[in-house]
Amino acid sequence: MTLVARPCQSNASPGFTLLEVLVVIMLITLVMTLLIQGLSFIFDIRQKVRDNLLSAKPIILQEQFLRTVLSAMTADSIKGDSRFDGSPEKITGLTLAPLLSPQGVPSVVELSIEQQDTTCTLRYREPPFPPITLGQWEGSRCRFTYLTDKGKLSPEWRIAKDRLVQIPDGIFFQVEHNDGSIPFTLFTAIQGRRLARFYRTEFFDSEGI
Repeated sequence: MTLVARPCQSNASPGFTLLEVLVVIMLITLVMTLLIQGLSFIFDIRQKVRDNLLSAKPIILQEQFLRTVLSAMTADSIKGDSRFDGSPEKITGLTLAPLLSPQGVPSVVELSIEQQDTTCTLRYREPPFPPITLGQWEGSRCRFTYLTDKGKLSPEWRIAKDRLVQIPDGIFFQVEHNDGSIPFTLFTAIQGRRLARFYRTEFFDSEGI
């Protein structure tokens, strides 16, 4: 009897060749490179947005503080010591929205501009509290201007005995760099100004409004 040898069958699958392994490694490396670049780009944008928000935050606060105080300026009695008085460098008067005292209570405030060489500093004073620095700008000039009821800007708003309305229609605050650029400007209309127009003369002849 003749025996015939039969080939042995194996269930094991053939392995990857060296070329296939190298191709897979190259593809994984390419995908990882693209992912890292994409994540770096996202993190870079996130950092830029964060830096912009942080740099804009002081400006937002300055604008909010100024607008809150100035828009609530109110008139004092005709013989009062706290009647509104404005110049290019300083504002004094009463406000119903002080930063430190309770809201709604007329409080004496002063906003003053201190110019030292090319540095402009805006300070807020509210007795008996210590002064607060609201902003400081290098290489700049700052000033207040006042809007009249005829729509014109005036550099001053002085107390006048024949003036029935003590406060202007609005107040401008502007910061101007030495090169002519304007990094910060604000205009606020005074809320009580419309009511002040309807005060009768006899109110200003009495001790209080």
